[in-house]
Amino acid sequence: MGTILSESMRPNHRTAATRQWRNRVHFQQTMTSISYRALRDNVRTLRRHLLPRRFRIAGNYDDEVFTGVVAFRVLCHGAIEEYFEERAIEIARLAHIGLRDHGRMSITAASLVAFSGVEMRLPPETIDPPQHNKASTWANEIEFREKVGACASRYIARLKGENHGVREKNLLSILIPIGVDQSKIDRLFLSEIDNFGKMRGEYAHSGVVKHVKKRPNPKDELDKMNKLIDMIKFVDQEFDHLLKNIA
Repeated sequence: MGTILSESMRPNHRTAATRQWRNRVHFQQTMTSISYRALRDNVRTLRRHLLPRRFRIAGNYDDEVFTGVVAFRVLCHGAIEEYFEERAIEIARLAHIGLRDHGRMSITAASLVAFSGVEMRLPPETIDPPQHNKASTWANEIEFREKVGACASRYIARLKGENHGVREKNLLSILIPIGVDQSKIDRLFLSEIDNFGKMRGEYAHSGVVKHVKKRPNPKDELDKMNKLIDMIKFVDQEFDHLLKNIA
């Protein structure tokens, strides 16, 4: 299976690829994560558009406010999901480029293979393809870099097409295959975001009227979201550590 990296990153463009790879890794290491800042800004924008400017202690709001609370949670969920996918895909791509073009074997590259779910067979019995019709795919049988590239492509394709949420199982399928140390994943964070994802599912898969009747408190919803965004900041730092390993 071929990789899904752009043609501009192929080996015959090695000089340009080197500059681009180094610039992107250095940029991610030396600045606050653009993806995290975008997530934080998205939540702030949603707060301005969907939640009341001033909160009422008594909680006596019109139904339109409660509808806004439901929309706030659902759209914030989408922003968080986009953040994790965007960062993970970037790390997977850079890890593959680092190995393919520069021979840098990173934790991410190894993890992409280890958690790919793909059977890793023993080396073939011959260095050259035994049959002519196997020549085009022979590199996948004998080249480790090709195997990593194929696993990176599968991982990225899965995130783009099959990931639908930010519950614990979703996050582990994003974080573990790119090399995030499980001991660095805060269990309280996992519990918080799993509950958030569960409630979002309940909001998204049933009529809004049902949830408006529950009168969700907009201030409580904002406080929960701000707490979650602050906890994601520590995951963002782990992403940066992976980038340093790639470099």
